Amino acid sequence: MWICVNNKIISIVAVIISISIIIFAISELQIDEKKVTEQSVSEESVSEESVSEESVSEESVSEESVSEESVSEEIQSRLDKLKQDKKENLDSPQPYIPAERDWPTSGPFKIDRSQYLLGEKVFVNIDTLSVLEKGTMIFLRPLNDTSYKTYYSMPFDGSRDRNNFYFTPDLSKARGICDKTQLIGNWKVIFEGTNYPSLEFKVIDRILPGEVYRYGSNDEANAIGIEFEEKC
Repeated sequence: MWICVNNKIISIVAVIISISIIIFAISELQIDEKKVTEQSVSEESVSEESVSEESVSEESVSEESVSEESVSEEIQSRLDKLKQDKKENLDSPQPYIPAERDWPTSGPFKIDRSQYLLGEKVFVNIDTLSVLEKGTMIFLRPLNDTSYKTYYSMPFDGSRDRNNFYFTPDLSKARGICDKTQLIGNWKVIFEGTNYPSLEFKVIDRILPGEVYRYGSNDEANAIGIEFEEKC
């Protein structure tokens, strides 16, 4: 009888062990499936991220190429205009040849020329000033043979770093200068706050090549095939 009971107990224990093994195996299988699923999701995310980064990179390269192309076209356009201006100048009855810089001087102040064409820049050099020298450099345009009006002014201060500069006698709606005749003539430069003598320079009735659209007439601009720019 005891033998029979023991056999039953052993059988029950064996069944329990078998069930436990089966449950454990099922659990392990579910864990493996979960890991595989998570890995797939992770690989998919990495793949999508790579595609996104690649798209952004391609887009950046494309935008950079367009930008470089635009700059290149602008540079080429300017070079073409310079070549055209040079050709028109050489073919003109009176080709423009830049005058030598003669540097009219008053104390430490110098301008690069005593005569300018319409459209030329006036370059100003200032040598060393004493620390006490302060004032204003004033450029006066002619109204008639005896009267002048301030066109441009630049302060100077010997206690600060020297600053050379330039400007262009130009047409200006704000200044009420709408015709080139208002720029032509003998200009003066005075040094307010000092005893330095004034300087003089002349703007002549001749237009710098390439500036006809601005200082010339509508007929002059049309004659060389460019668009006339209204001044005022």
